Amino acid sequence: MIPIRQALDGFLQLLVDLHQAVSEAQDFATLEKKIAAAVRTCACGLLAGALESLDEQLAANRDKTRWKPVNRKARTVVTIVGEVTYWRRYYVDPQTGERRFLLDEKLGMEQRQRMSPGLQE
Repeated sequence: MIPIRQALDGFLQLLVDLHQAVSEAQDFATLEKKIAAAVRTCACGLLAGALESLDEQLAANRDKTRWKPVNRKARTVVTIVGEVTYWRRYYVDPQTGERRFLLDEKLGMEQRQRMSPGLQE
């Protein structure tokens, strides 16, 4: 679940951006573009929050006897709502040396994949 505070902050910023778009609108095209940009920005933030929340769930439920977190790395993916950057944990199995991103595996994201499945469709 996305932290409520993060989601609320995103929605409040969306409302501010929508108010500004309406206040400054000179014509339909400008209003349409500004509202679309505000909605995309909000959606990107919510998607990043959802991905990071899922990463936290995977970290809490992983096989702790096998997978040790090494660090967190950012990943940027182009999606149907825009470019989304999120952080995910990188793990190592100390016995075998195998390394992986559990979030990427859960989502079916290939290494170096830069477009989301939704955008590829």
